[in-house]
This record gives sequence, structure tokens and C-alpha cells, in this order.
Amino acid sequence: MDISPDTRFWMGVDELFYRAASENLENAYTAKKKVDSELDKLNSSDWYEEFVRNDWGDEIDIAVVADQEELSKIKESEKIFRENLEKYIEHVALVHISSVTSLEAHINEIAQQVLSESDFETFVWKKIKDKWTDLPQEIAQNTFETGRQPFQNFIQLLKFRNALVHHKRDEKLTLENIKDNDPNGLGLTIEAAENSLKTVELMINQIHQFLSDNDISQKSKSFSLGKDYIKMILND
Repeated sequence: MDISPDTRFWMGVDELFYRAASENLENAYTAKKKVDSELDKLNSSDWYEEFVRNDWGDEIDIAVVADQEELSKIKESEKIFRENLEKYIEHVALVHISSVTSLEAHINEIAQQVLSESDFETFVWKKIKDKWTDLPQEIAQNTFETGRQPFQNFIQLLKFRNALVHHKRDEKLTLENIKDNDPNGLGLTIEAAENSLKTVELMINQIHQFLSDNDISQKSKSFSLGKDYIKMILND
């Protein structure tokens, strides 16, 4: 009998995007370290304050920063800083977006297995927050308390995702966006990214607890996240 690798090794959409969120969080850590390192170098330079007062890269800079070796160091640090700031923002944004995608894929996977075809076609058009409250109530007569965790963090995650995907082009993404006060509400901090990834785990854990006393509980554990992944989530 021929056995195709495609039928033995597979990954569901929910697991795929959870892993994407996790990998982007790790990449955000790396980029943030480089951002902080280069920023420290720039701020410790005796010439940096003078350098930023002028148009970068032109003859005025050369005149102001007489030490050409120092000028080269400043420009190189500034280049590395900018590159890694862009990477950091990208990775944190993708943590939020991938986390929401993973959660939507997971709730749809449950719904597809427990609802009739016609009911599922109606279900998929619901807002994601309603999917996560309505489905466990319907099939397990229990659901999330919307005013408590983890649902509150879930709502915050949705806000971050929506702010990012509907971001206005005239709103610049700068160093200010990654500070703890998060001025534009984009969630571009390590703490926000960590909370988003943890929210995926807590929401999945909670809905499987709702299903644990239901006769579909065993079926639910074979969803497309895969046995190792769902075991990790449920035992976390």
C-alpha cells in the first residue's frame, strides 16, 4: 500500500497560525534587543545630539561631526536601529494578527464538527467574539464571562488586530509606538504580544473545559491543531 506523506503529516490552520504567532514573538525579542543596543550606542555618542539636528547624510553632517570615524559609527548604528525597529514592529503586529486567525480557525473547526451544514453556514458569518460565546453556550450550556479573563484579553487582542489591519497611512509608526504607554493603541509592545499569544492558549483551554462534560469532548480533542499541540494547550 502506498502511503503519501501528505496524509500522514499535516497541520491545521489553527496550529499553523499559532506557530506563526509564537515564531514572530521570538523574532520580536531578537529585534528588540538590537533596537535597544543600537539606541544605547547612539545616545552614548558625544556627537549624536548635534548629528540629529541636521539633515542626515549631507555635507552639513560632515562639517558638524568632524570625527569621520565617529560619523561612520553613528550612521551604521542608525541604519541597524531603523532596520530592526521595522522588523520588531512587523513581528509584534504579526503576533496579534496570527493569534486572532488561529482562534477564528479553531472555533470554526469546532463548529464545523458539531453544527449542521446549514447552521455552520450561518455561524461562519458571525463576529468572532460572538462565535466564542455563542457556540459553547449552544453545545455545552456554558460559556465565557465577557467581563472576566481570558475574554477581556481576547477583546483587547481583537482591538489590536483591528487597529493594525485598519491602520491609517498618515499615522506614523515610530519608536514611540513600542513604548509601554502604546500611544496609538496598536499593541506594539513585548508585553502586549506575550498577552496575545497567551490568550490563544487560555481561550482554547477554556472552551475545551466547557466541552469536557459534553459527549463531543473526545471528538473535540482530535481537531486540526494536532494531538501534541492540543495536549500542550490543555495541560499548560
